[in-house]
Amino acid sequence: MPLDAIVVPATTPTTLYASKRQLKLLQCLTKPKPSGLRPETQAREQTRWGTVAAFGALAAFQRSRRFLPRCCKRCSEQTNSDNSEKCVQYWNWRGQKVAYRAEGPESGQAVVLIHGFGVSGMTYRRTLPALADAGFRAYAVDLIGFGYSAKSANVDYSTELWQELIADFCDAMSPKTSVYLVGNSLGSLVSLAAAASFWGRELKRVRGLVLLNCGAGMNSKFLLTSKLVPLSFRLVALPLFG
Repeated sequence: MPLDAIVVPATTPTTLYASKRQLKLLQCLTKPKPSGLRPETQAREQTRWGTVAAFGALAAFQRSRRFLPRCCKRCSEQTNSDNSEKCVQYWNWRGQKVAYRAEGPESGQAVVLIHGFGVSGMTYRRTLPALADAGFRAYAVDLIGFGYSAKSANVDYSTELWQELIADFCDAMSPKTSVYLVGNSLGSLVSLAAAASFWGRELKRVRGLVLLNCGAGMNSKFLLTSKLVPLSFRLVALPLFG
């Protein structure tokens, strides 16, 4: 059968047409092995294809190094391919180790970046240098329970806890000026909670919010128990989520 196209089985009526490079690869893979070759000829063929495969793997590895994550500009200027931990700084909060990365001039406007669920401050590894070049003092925090921060089993993790962490972190890093909060997913929820708290609303410690793919809540328990949710809404949600 000529390799003019790759046909998906009858369960799917779609026909996928391969590119010339894919067809050539398939032809090489499906081409019957030569028979009757002398042992020395077969050895030369194996050596030749092994060399081609080795050079291909080396080229792919060198290309992939360009896309390895870098946590900040200082890391990208180093030759080591994994320097993410070297740029992490630590701050003690209530006996817990909190990791963060900082870029930009000390006198710049503070911007605190908060990651989403299941990731860390490395989410903003390319955002930090960009903000620093624009003159901002940017911080990417690892919420406790994530990244390089402490992951204690004795902590009751909640939006309120992370909101208090961010408030205290901002007071420690930028005690005299209000801050911009940038949150992604869960980080957006934490940013909103911080801005809506007494610290953000009454003390006016939050200058602005940037919400990326904002989450509505951690789970139904948040809607029923959080003081940030109006009582009337909690009463309406009780029959649905209680």
